[in-house]
Amino acid sequence: MKTKIKYLLVLVLASFVFAGCASMHESKKWEYKTLRLVPGQGDCDAQLNQAGKDGWKLISVVSEMPSNGDSDYTFIRRKH
Repeated sequence: MKTKIKYLLVLVLASFVFAGCASMHESKKWEYKTLRLVPGQGDCDAQLNQAGKDGWKLISVVSEMPSNGDSDYTFIRRKH
């Protein structure tokens, strides 16, 4: 009985280690990009559209506080 519990414990620990290694490997396949867009300075739509054409997906928008209209747009894509 104790032997079965030890084997089960080793199996569970090994699965956690394997899952951790797999997730670390997966994170190396992504790259990130942040654009600061300021209304009135350049064509914001054109910059966002170009990012999309280049394969970037928008994952976050953060506006400055107090708001002066600037926003940081963060994108993600798989590394080439």
